[in-house]
Amino acid sequence: MIIKLISWFRENRQATHDLIGLFFLFILTCFVAYIFDITGAIFSFTRRYQTYQRDELILVSVTIFCFYLTIFAVRRWIESAHRLRQSNTDSLTGLFNRRKGREILEREIGRATRYNRPLSIIMLDLDHFKEINDRNGHLAGDRVLSLISKTIQKQMRNLDILIRWGGEEFIVVSVETEQAEAQQVAERLRTAIEGSPHQNNVHPTGSFGITQLQEDDTLDSFLRRVDDKLYEAKSSGRNKVV
Repeated sequence: MIIKLISWFRENRQATHDLIGLFFLFILTCFVAYIFDITGAIFSFTRRYQTYQRDELILVSVTIFCFYLTIFAVRRWIESAHRLRQSNTDSLTGLFNRRKGREILEREIGRATRYNRPLSIIMLDLDHFKEINDRNGHLAGDRVLSLISKTIQKQMRNLDILIRWGGEEFIVVSVETEQAEAQQVAERLRTAIEGSPHQNNVHPTGSFGITQLQEDDTLDSFLRRVDDKLYEAKSSGRNKVV
């Protein structure tokens, strides 16, 4: 839970900065209220106007200002988090999009390299998806993509990260995973897609490419190799793991 929270803070930097600012504003407000007994000043409103002290009015005004400033900060934090989430996720499936996926891959490559830990990725592509769109329409194709993304998520491990790479193409980032174990994960996903519920006489299958991070890999070389593996799976009959 703590690891996921730290990861969220890293991915939502602007929202985190607003939250930290809100926290310090709250501390400052509490400090001022304690030192200057603002509660007593607020209660002074029950007295007649002539008995008001200037310092009491100032302190009450500061308190009200801090209250509204706090509301503004909370609202900005919520809006910032919402905008950031929209920019990082695919609107159809709710998965991380390609832009965010590249950030995740760069981060995980750096971590795996720094700590000498295994990292594998699985790239999958739905077979003959263009024919599904041509035969049943794009709305049917969208429903298939949404169904497949949910099917994949149900079969994934907690460590795995699913990204919609583009169109009918997905990437699974398998952290702390050797290629042999990633092969088992991919085979489980392939079986789940093949056995997913059929809609509008659509029987989706998927082709899978797998590779493990190598010592001299960059992000581009890592992606290029897994893309070659996927091409090999599709050109050798589809609905298989390579």
